[in-house]
Amino acid sequence: PVLVKDVKELYPEMWQYVEMFRNQFGFVISKYYEEGVNKGYFSPLNITLMVGTDRWFLEALLNTSFLRENNLSIDEAFDEYFKIKFDGIIRSHLPDIITGSDDDYDEVEEDEE
Repeated sequence: PVLVKDVKELYPEMWQYVEMFRNQFGFVISKYYEEGVNKGYFSPLNITLMVGTDRWFLEALLNTSFLRENNLSIDEAFDEYFKIKFDGIIRSHLPDIITGSDDDYDEVEEDEE
């Protein structure tokens, strides 16, 4: 991305702070997830993978064309990412996909109309 390249080349001292943040981010967020899992706040998921998805997200934010092409502000991207991450994508009234039962699905559809 042009912005990243410009900052690297034109403001190398500022880029050092970006790199320092990126390096420390993984350590800090990993400890945050570990503590959350240990205290029972978070599901016991693969912490390395959780940190990796956060890193990928931050890299996407550095790619300003991603935000522009998807008509997103940085605030909107953060809000949506963390809503997905912590609230999930599964609704509480999801049909039983495995057995094929759609009783709960009909109720959800009626509630939404």
